[in-house]
Amino acid sequence: MKDVVIEFKDNLIDFFNELIDQLPDVPELVLIRLFLINQVEPTQLIETFNYNIHKNQSLLRNMLKSRNESFFLDGDPFGLSSDLQKGASKLKNIWRSPALSDEDRDVIWQWMDSLMSIADRYTKQK
Repeated sequence: MKDVVIEFKDNLIDFFNELIDQLPDVPELVLIRLFLINQVEPTQLIETFNYNIHKNQSLLRNMLKSRNESFFLDGDPFGLSSDLQKGASKLKNIWRSPALSDEDRDVIWQWMDSLMSIADRYTKQK
């Protein structure tokens, strides 16, 4: 089970690395990545993600499956808003950014699918 937790954290950090490469003018992404690396226990990351994805009758999970952009605009799947209010708010603005193409948004959806798949494996192993 520990391997799945580490895989989730590594994938989440890789996701933020890609966002940083694509959007180098958004310093909050670096802060979020550093926060995830240094301040949050890996188990807490996956448990928070799982909780947020499944609360409210799996509202965020269903938004992700249907590619409803409210997933990013209204949701907080990583639980960042309580810890990094400005950074979480910036993530919502990134989704609206003209710097992201439809292809970029599709890649972000794929990252979220991957993270959800890893989180599902964690839940099954528990």
